[in-house]
Amino acid sequence: MFSEWAGKVEATRLNRRPSSRARDQSLLNSLILPAFGERTLAGVDPMDIRRWVADLEQRGYAPATISKAYQIVSRAFRVAVTDGIITRSPCREVKLPKIETPERRFLSPGEVEELADTIEARYRTLVLTGAYTGLRFGELAALRTGNLDPLRRSPACR
Repeated sequence: MFSEWAGKVEATRLNRRPSSRARDQSLLNSLILPAFGERTLAGVDPMDIRRWVADLEQRGYAPATISKAYQIVSRAFRVAVTDGIITRSPCREVKLPKIETPERRFLSPGEVEELADTIEARYRTLVLTGAYTGLRFGELAALRTGNLDPLRRSPACR
């Protein structure tokens, strides 16, 4: 049965954070096992996988959720092929919904100045340094005066 096999495969996956394990188990329980749990590995064909993906999309699941669930299913079948349990994976020619990444918006120099003038005065330098160096927040928080090369707008090399 797929449910037993998927459980074995998931148990052998290493180097995952507890949150990743919990997410994958939740997807397995809520989206994957209801569709394939009682089926034999050889009893699932590519059309079953395509219908399952289409059903998840129709039910309103986010493309990233569908993609992650598909990765779990695909991995289980891929390992089954590797282990000689089935000859071919049914995860072939499956189109997944496109994950749209919104276009990033960057502040213009005028908007940066307006933000720096509007924010509490003690954060002005932080806003300006972040905007013009591209440092991430953690890097900004750890930044000390001797660590910045203002001519290059970057951390100083030591």
